[in-house]
Amino acid sequence: MLLGTVIMVLMVQNYLLVRRNEENEKIVGALVDEVNLHSAMQIGDSLGAFTALTSDSTFVRVVPNLHKKRTLLFVFTTRCPTCRRIMETWNQLFADLAGSGVDIIGLSPDHVRSINLFQTDVFMSFRAFSLALDSTFFTKHKLRSVPQTVLVDTSGVVLGVWVGLLSDADRAEIQKVVNKSRSPPLSN
Repeated sequence: MLLGTVIMVLMVQNYLLVRRNEENEKIVGALVDEVNLHSAMQIGDSLGAFTALTSDSTFVRVVPNLHKKRTLLFVFTTRCPTCRRIMETWNQLFADLAGSGVDIIGLSPDHVRSINLFQTDVFMSFRAFSLALDSTFFTKHKLRSVPQTVLVDTSGVVLGVWVGLLSDADRAEIQKVVNKSRSPPLSN
């Protein structure tokens, strides 16, 4: 009887600790999102061509507006728990926007090997490039926080920036802008 009571008390304590952790995670997540908003790329910023590494370590010149298409950038790191959680949303956006005339690419400061391991662990339906050899890219373009979803127009100008997890409203807004021929700048 005493053992049963002890087990019950431990179960209740465990439940309360898990609940408290979930609440704390939400609070910390909100604070991180607030900080990220101030360290993100801004609407109107320009994104030019850059050199990156492909999954097989080949150098490639990435030109966001090469084909006069809009470009949707998914900026992540392989060590970011929020980046893991957003992958399903990004994969869904990739599927939803297929054939819409938008280029969709992932960018990470991590080495190719880390990205490849990450891709085997977390499914990614879009191409991902490593910027590990260009340490200035993330600083120059204010990509200090991840995940970021960045929409770039056909001339390389940033139309929208979303920091952190994407809500259903964010996804709808991205799809709406991508499907328009011309659009005003967006904000998060």
